[in-house]
Amino acid sequence: IYPQNENEFRFQKGHAAQNIQPDEIVLPSDPRTTLTYAEFPLSSFHELVDVAIQQYDTWNDNDDDDEGERKKQRRSLVDLGSGCGRLALYAALTRGGGGGGKDDDDSCCYYDVHGIEIGDILHDVAESSLNR
Repeated sequence: IYPQNENEFRFQKGHAAQNIQPDEIVLPSDPRTTLTYAEFPLSSFHELVDVAIQQYDTWNDNDDDDEGERKKQRRSLVDLGSGCGRLALYAALTRGGGGGGKDDDDSCCYYDVHGIEIGDILHDVAESSLNR
């Protein structure tokens, strides 16, 4: 859905969303860099989410049911500034809905996944990816 060979295309769309021209030199103080497009490494996603859930459960005494078994819970995962939707779609495919995802038998959660992007250009790329 998001082939590696389309990386450059997505970064170009990110620059277009920021109104940055190709080959334009942009200083860090440029206000257009406030909303920057970058891609989260998918290889780190599961580990990060698992650690976040573990920490949340520890703070909220949410780990186990009365028999000491891990409870399956419905949770929301929201990607603010979801850009082209790559991470949100990956999360939905691998952890959404509670079926068929990564390590589904051991998973503690079902996810409702949402991507929020205010940039029209990046939002349009995300929508077109859903149609593939």
